[in-house]
Amino acid sequence: MAGLGKTTLTKKVYNSVLRSFECSAWICVSQQPNMDQILRDIARQVGLGKEKRENDIEANLFAFLYYKRYVIVIDDIWETQPWDYLKIGIPNNFENGSKIILTSRHRDVGVHVGGRSSLHELQPLDLNNSRNLFFKIVGGPPHNPEEEASDPLEQLENIAEKILKRCSGVPLAIVLVAGLLRKKERKTHAWKAVLENMGQEEDECLKIFALSYKDLPQKLKLCFLYFGLFPEDCEIWLLT
Repeated sequence: MAGLGKTTLTKKVYNSVLRSFECSAWICVSQQPNMDQILRDIARQVGLGKEKRENDIEANLFAFLYYKRYVIVIDDIWETQPWDYLKIGIPNNFENGSKIILTSRHRDVGVHVGGRSSLHELQPLDLNNSRNLFFKIVGGPPHNPEEEASDPLEQLENIAEKILKRCSGVPLAIVLVAGLLRKKERKTHAWKAVLENMGQEEDECLKIFALSYKDLPQKLKLCFLYFGLFPEDCEIWLLT
């Protein structure tokens, strides 16, 4: 399932353990990967020389990593074939503490790579944790006396319960809809309008994403569409 926080959690783990390894790499696979380019990217990140990256890269990378303690993250892998290609150049010498971390929304991919015992399956948030995340972002009623008074929090909480059920415990959906409501007046009619525009059952997350987009200012909508021109999982540099 998308939006559970697999990549976010993995990034925190990865950043916290980097100093324990001699070399590391983080690559995104996604739905239509260029496997030759991905293998070269791994080789570049772990420190394999340019000449050895150009010729017989699988054997050179395997030999380079064999005696090293490494950590490699393979993020957002959809099928088993990419791993079957990559593992030719990655030794499974885990006796020295080397680690491969893989994220996928498909359980069978994880089983294929490391077996059932290696799986760490993220679950949707329960209602209590969903509520905590939601109100952490939305906040309580405004305390500025010049602002229009909010409706009683109890009334808003009743609507929030229905909204959270539509989010199905998916953190990304909760964050998006909470961010949307944070900008609106804390009135039952405003929150009900969002609830009524949310989808039901299988399409609720897509409807939440659409609602979040529609609520953007026009200039940010154009910015969002511009970013859509970049390939999936492409790193976009920020100039400051």
